[in-house]
Amino acid sequence: MNADGQLTGSMLRGMANDAIFAALCARGKNIRKILAHLRTILALIMATLLAYGHCPANQFNPQAA
Repeated sequence: MNADGQLTGSMLRGMANDAIFAALCARGKNIRKILAHLRTILALIMATLLAYGHCPANQFNPQAA
């Protein structure tokens, strides 16, 4: 993580606190990766719904259906 610039200097002192800081940074990176995958999945779902005409906006406009 230090190579990609995600791990900055810790304001905490001591080896145990450095280990905690590194673990928290790793968890943060994993959460960002998970959210990126979820955004991709959501985009695919939305594209599929729009492609097949199941857009929720159509239910409010009966003339569009």
